[in-house]
Amino acid sequence: MGLFSSLFGKKEAESKPEQGSKPKNELKSDKKKVYSSSAPSMQYVQTARNRETAQSAENDVLVLWWLAKKKKGYDKTSNKFPKWFANSYGIDFNRVMSSYIRQGCLSDEDNIVKITDTGKDELKKLDYVVYLHEHAQYALTISDFKNAPNLHKVQNADIAWGIFNRRLMKYIRKGMWESLSANYGNMASLLLEEKKYEQALEFIFAAAYVETSGMKEKNELTAISTEKIKDGWEKQYLENGMPDIFMLEINNYYVTVPFLKVQENLNLEWDDIRERFISSRQIASLEMTLPFKYFEKEESFEIFKEAILVGRKKGRFSLKDVSKKLKYNIPDEHSNRYFYASVENKVNQIINK
Repeated sequence: MGLFSSLFGKKEAESKPEQGSKPKNELKSDKKKVYSSSAPSMQYVQTARNRETAQSAENDVLVLWWLAKKKKGYDKTSNKFPKWFANSYGIDFNRVMSSYIRQGCLSDEDNIVKITDTGKDELKKLDYVVYLHEHAQYALTISDFKNAPNLHKVQNADIAWGIFNRRLMKYIRKGMWESLSANYGNMASLLLEEKKYEQALEFIFAAAYVETSGMKEKNELTAISTEKIKDGWEKQYLENGMPDIFMLEINNYYVTVPFLKVQENLNLEWDDIRERFISSRQIASLEMTLPFKYFEKEESFEIFKEAILVGRKKGRFSLKDVSKKLKYNIPDEHSNRYFYASVENKVNQIINK
């Protein structure tokens, strides 16, 4: 057995189902664990603003938005405001506030600053900037919204959904599988905000399926990274001549957390979840588009299930003794559908360091 690494529509109205019983058929605590977990990587929760967004003057409206929430007004003499204005957007809070006072968007009476009707109009005109700030994990930009033909005609969430839909085709066409998984996770999160739990579950399943496939960006299927093996128990396995380890990473933000939120509201039993996973239309589509996958969907579901039950909110999981539990495919180094880095060469590089 080799050593592999795996980092991995139009919205419809939906009524909330009746509450059922909580899952009963969870793994017993005395059953041998096939995963070990570590803290989730910050790359999954970092804000995804690019330089265009961070430096845009339109971000100044966030000062208006923040001040508008001060019902009794803001005391200028306190000089207290969040550090993210400067750190995330490069906004000079006092300069921008003074500018808005001169423009009549803010009033200043005895050093107490309040938003005016003019300011409220300005805030309404640029409300999508606030939406981007509150949904920084979506990796959307001001340009994405300004270029949307239906800006101010539909809800910001609907514009975001349209962008996500277009990205689906782009990522599949270009073989950007990690980006596709992230996109599925974002679509699930958006649906959860609208309490469309059944629909969100489909996109959570899709994200999990892509991650267990082994595919990354640019159609690349890669071996384990030195960063993950350098100091962990995996190195001990290799040094002891036991290289039969499969590194699996289930994304906390895109899979685990949204699924737990769905489960809080639907209370599905695992037999039902399995049936939904196997019959998922999103996964059926992925079966035809993914250039390679380590696991069939039944096996992928078992990985997903144990990631939820064993890992909970940890984010990363290492699957050991795969051959005892799951079947898997052997990647072809000479495939012209994807790029594959030789596992044996990678392992030798790590061991000989």
